[in-house]
Amino acid sequence: MTDSRKNQVLSRMQRYCSLEDRSVQKIREKLMRTEGLTAAEKEAIISSLVEDDFLNEKRFVESFVRSKVNQKRWGIRKIREGLYRHRIPPDLINDGLAQIDAEKYLGNLTYLLSAKQKTSQDPAAWIRYLVQKGYEYEDILEAIEGSPG
Repeated sequence: MTDSRKNQVLSRMQRYCSLEDRSVQKIREKLMRTEGLTAAEKEAIISSLVEDDFLNEKRFVESFVRSKVNQKRWGIRKIREGLYRHRIPPDLINDGLAQIDAEKYLGNLTYLLSAKQKTSQDPAAWIRYLVQKGYEYEDILEAIEGSPG
């Protein structure tokens, strides 16, 4: 493979990574679909992206956790699973989850419970819904006990 092709792919990956934080796994998957590069060249591109700070797993974890809590209102279990699918090391996952604002997290749980209670009178349906959103069973029960519905 020519250096120009490798540099072209590197440039494309730099633009891709600059749009939003990406995981190394996501870039690796994207590079696997790129034809004409050897495995060593693909790994060299990943190394270059990491060295130049286009790829930063810690930053990716922080961004992922923040967006899932603030926008999707996911629970810890679902966030952990999402990070696991990106093949993030467990210590980075734990560090990222530790940064979650407990007040915001419980506020999300209360909000989702309240919304579900407006559409269903079945407590089992509320629990199923909140478990599916990734919340811990114990937290769900506490929220139900403390809710007016």
